[in-house]
Amino acid sequence: DGLTQHDKDVLLHISGDDIPDFFELHMDYYGRASAMRFQLNKVDGVATIKIPNELLKQRKTVRAWVYVIEGEGCRTKKTINLPIIPRNKPDDVVSGMEEEQKDSVEQLIEASNKSIKALEEYADMTEQAKDVIESFGYLESDVDELLRIQNEHIGGDSE
Repeated sequence: DGLTQHDKDVLLHISGDDIPDFFELHMDYYGRASAMRFQLNKVDGVATIKIPNELLKQRKTVRAWVYVIEGEGCRTKKTINLPIIPRNKPDDVVSGMEEEQKDSVEQLIEASNKSIKALEEYADMTEQAKDVIESFGYLESDVDELLRIQNEHIGGDSE
């Protein structure tokens, strides 16, 4: 049947007497900056791995290499080419770039919310400090001067 672009959670089964029980598998597509690395074990003579969905989003052949340790060196024992049949992206699929942008926006929102919360807590503490200082009989002008000095010290301003 082969693989079609945007397939998901596809399993690759690797077997053969020439492949050891434990090996490394490298996977990529032509043009990807680096190969993904996985360590696999054969169970009942077969190693199974889920092909990363990221690789199935591309219109490029997925390549896999069985990489084994032999003596003091390592070598590629087998090369597997998995052609991808191109098709249009369905509406519900988010591209890698869109996913990264979504993650970045979510991180920015989270950081902004943390900053807002910290500022609110600082404002509450400042108000509490002002109340405590005033309870000791300082005039409001003294409190304002102390807060101005404090804000200058931490990089804020008095208003």
